[in-house]
Amino acid sequence: MARKPASATPGEELGGKISAKELGYAKADIMALVLADRDSEHFLYRVIGQASDVQAYDGEYGEGFGLMGQFEATTRDGETVIGTTLYLPNIAQNLVVSAVRSGNTAGLAMDVYAVFDEEAATSYVFKVRSLIEPDRSAIEQLKQQIGSTPLPALPGK
Repeated sequence: MARKPASATPGEELGGKISAKELGYAKADIMALVLADRDSEHFLYRVIGQASDVQAYDGEYGEGFGLMGQFEATTRDGETVIGTTLYLPNIAQNLVVSAVRSGNTAGLAMDVYAVFDEEAATSYVFKVRSLIEPDRSAIEQLKQQIGSTPLPALPGK
């Protein structure tokens, strides 16, 4: 699939999907990268965007989710790609999927890394760092509701 540049003009078709594989990071390439330097985090790409819908699929490692919306990814080589479907590593998608399934849109901005893991079948795992603060307003509202209610005493303490 040819990747669409980030400089789409009005009326131009947006890119399709954004994933590590679509950005040029095949499993073998990531494996070679982490095996060459097992002690480092290897930056792969940054993704920003707004998710407005979720599509479930059966993937190689079980159920996965494609996020629908507007996204832009920038690779470690500086290539910027836009897309309307985003496939994140499983460790990163849960909060976004939860927010979208509850009827909200979810903004995201994160860096995706590969790190060596001797127990992983691929010799690596993904590590994701959010670049924005999560929306904690719901938690803060609940804290205000319970006020300073003490925790129950535990037996033997």
